[in-house]
Amino acid sequence: MATPSQTELPPHLVLIGAGHAHIQVLRKHLMEPFAARVTLVVDRCEAVYSGMVPGVLSGQYRADQVVLDAWPLARKAGVRILVSRAERIDAQGKRVHIQGRPPLPYDVCSVDIGSTVRGLELPGVAEFALPSRPIAGFVERFEQGLTDLGGDAEFVVVGAGAAGIEVAFCAHARLKKMGLKPKITLVNAAQGLLAEKGSKVGPRVEQLAKERGIEVLHGEKVASLTADSVVLESGRTLPAARCLWVTGAKARPVVLDSALAQERGYMRVGETLQAVEHPELFGAGDCVHLDHAPWVPKAGVYAVRAGPVLAYNLRAKLDGLPLRRFEPQKDFLTLLNLGDGRAIGTKWGRLIEGEWVFGLKDRIDQAFMDKFRVLDHQGASNAAFERDMPPMPEEEMVCGGCAAKVGADPLSKALSELAPVQDAAVVLGLDAADDAAALQRESEVMVQSVDVFTAFVDDPFVVGWVASSNSLSDLHACGVAPRVALALVNLPRDCEHVDTLRQVMAGVRGHLATEGCTLMGGHTTVGEVLSVGLSVTGFATSKVDIWRNAALSEGDALILTRPLGTGALFHADMAGLVGGEAVQGALKWMMRGNGPAARALRPLSPSAVTDVTGFGLAGHLIEMLRPKDLSAVLQASTLPFLPGVRQLMDWGERSTFHEQNREHLLKVIRAQVSGAPLELLFDPQTGGGLLVACPATAVQATLAALCDAGDPAVVIGRVSRREPEGPRLTLEA
Repeated sequence: MATPSQTELPPHLVLIGAGHAHIQVLRKHLMEPFAARVTLVVDRCEAVYSGMVPGVLSGQYRADQVVLDAWPLARKAGVRILVSRAERIDAQGKRVHIQGRPPLPYDVCSVDIGSTVRGLELPGVAEFALPSRPIAGFVERFEQGLTDLGGDAEFVVVGAGAAGIEVAFCAHARLKKMGLKPKITLVNAAQGLLAEKGSKVGPRVEQLAKERGIEVLHGEKVASLTADSVVLESGRTLPAARCLWVTGAKARPVVLDSALAQERGYMRVGETLQAVEHPELFGAGDCVHLDHAPWVPKAGVYAVRAGPVLAYNLRAKLDGLPLRRFEPQKDFLTLLNLGDGRAIGTKWGRLIEGEWVFGLKDRIDQAFMDKFRVLDHQGASNAAFERDMPPMPEEEMVCGGCAAKVGADPLSKALSELAPVQDAAVVLGLDAADDAAALQRESEVMVQSVDVFTAFVDDPFVVGWVASSNSLSDLHACGVAPRVALALVNLPRDCEHVDTLRQVMAGVRGHLATEGCTLMGGHTTVGEVLSVGLSVTGFATSKVDIWRNAALSEGDALILTRPLGTGALFHADMAGLVGGEAVQGALKWMMRGNGPAARALRPLSPSAVTDVTGFGLAGHLIEMLRPKDLSAVLQASTLPFLPGVRQLMDWGERSTFHEQNREHLLKVIRAQVSGAPLELLFDPQTGGGLLVACPATAVQATLAALCDAGDPAVVIGRVSRREPEGPRLTLEA
């Protein structure tokens, strides 16, 4: 597939990781955009603010209160976000190698991926310890591990730095709140606590630990772990219902596996945060070693302090301006959460303590979070974040999460004016509303379909994958296995054509491979936006083997194979109003495709099948009912929403083509309920599931087969008798 020529583009800035420094870069770009195309690569959208994690352990914060969701922040900033694991950096070729997809080229790159913890290779540690990094996993597993504790809760915390001390105190406070009798042992490899903070803080922390019954063991190292004990090198064995592993930092594989100048596995950077030997590569936080300040520990505070310098230097590098020097502070305010509403702090050798100190820490932490937390814990816009933000564009943008189809009215009017098909070999053509066209050949029936849609996310690999899934869906809805495909890709003028096309086609072929379908070729064009489509061909042994979408009967049950709501979800996502978890949950279904469901249905011979796409559930169901003038009754309580969509609809969120569907279909709907269940009927889908009609006697077998195939199918209603005024949908409460 040849790629069209194009004019010169702005440079490409790639950010790997969403650590404490990079979220500041994203905010700076949102406030004053860089002269660059910016891509963020993360293995998960949610990053956890380390400064508040001990408060989750103690029960002072909910887990969601300490999460910084990079997805809506990136969307607000106009940054492309790729949710996939970076594996290594080719600094010579200026490419980032990403799991499961082609390498990503860059002009300037920055790394802020944090670190893992030391000692995981010791016997039993990987199996039985709860490591403090990755932080999100630490929080989740800690909460899960509280469910089956006995009255005497014996915890061992390994690592007695600032983080380990907070974990020990906060875990102790949480266990006491639960009515348990905590016995916590803090294992310290050094001979004292926090010696780098001066002569006062360590002894005071040890005194507070003694008051609470927290035992501190100095000069001890762990030899191994078992399921219920910690064995020390001294030979002592500590009973442990849980072992919390809060040891020092260890470099992440992204840097270890890259041919970069390293110090103990950390990427070496200079005073401007540029990698040694590679001025186009920057880094900050726990994944780097500062050559000019080797004394700097791996602590989140330094990533926070490096953020403004990193953002300035990335902009300066892109603009060809002088860079600034990063000067880390040797002494800064340290505030340790004691878990009981108090905190202890130190700076310049002075010690402060009390509830007011925790209040100070909480205000500092909450203010930091509000600078980057786009959505509040209910999923609504965070007013504190919005106060400082530039206004969003007022013009309505057409979303791509609704299949971007022409409305049903103009489509039916245009097709009705065409002359009838005269070719006797046409089995299914323009005069039928089925999902595909079919042509009788000598020994088989050739079944074809074509579909194109506009990009709904900024990741061209995902767009290609979903385009393939969406295009193959029409043949799956006919019960026909796709055999070959041709691709049509329209590339935006303002993208790097070779890389974008490479990513798109990797996604297209990735999904085709899961279905045993061969890509035969295609064509590329250039326009305003990225759009991807496929023409797909399959073969059936005879026309009776093709499922028809209008062959249903009165009394048939109506089954939906997966949740709905992509139209509203991705429309809201364009404005940065959706969290990454909800978006990734929707993409999981969109990328899965309907092949597994179709193969599960094949032995059951369903009455009728269609896929739910741009005309929404109501539009596609009416198409099924109209040929026999049947009606249907739907149960509002069983309609499945994608996570977060019901709330978005309650708030009035609608996709671009929602109203078009609603206006066309509302006249045939009798609704006993209003609000989100009714509006879900009109929500246009991209990569939607299958709507299946089957006899009532086959419902349980059909649901079981779909469930075994991995589709959470539910019965949403039934086909009812003919009505004098034509097909009607009744939505019951």
